Amino acid sequence: MARETDSSRLADSLAVVCVRLVRTLRGLSRSADLTEPEISALSAIVYAERIAARDLAAMEGVTPATISRIVAEMEAKGQVKRTQDKHDARLQWIAATPLGERRIREGHKRRVAPLADVIADLPLKERETLAAAAAILNSAIARLHETK
Repeated sequence: MARETDSSRLADSLAVVCVRLVRTLRGLSRSADLTEPEISALSAIVYAERIAARDLAAMEGVTPATISRIVAEMEAKGQVKRTQDKHDARLQWIAATPLGERRIREGHKRRVAPLADVIADLPLKERETLAAAAAILNSAIARLHETK
């Protein structure tokens, strides 16, 4: 029972910290012309290099109709381009344009640089602890995805 309670408290604490970190970093790279859902989808597209619309919808946790609307808005802004699959007309591929790629990479730099500065000021032992924690969290997240 004590182990379960400790695990539950730790899980709760980690979830809160992760949400706070994401919100803080997101605030450092707000965009005047892209919405949060567009930024999220564009990030997924950039890091995938090319993705099927249905897979993007699943990744973003939205319906195909919603992702279609988001992609259409980004396409109108010159951030992405859509192409039909050569072998399956039902399949639509989405890729970032150079403008979209630059937008995500620059936003990433704006978000990460202040965090890197804070981490650089930490003692070596704490930086090593954070590195180990990041690896453990990545492994835990991978296990969570396996249970879906």
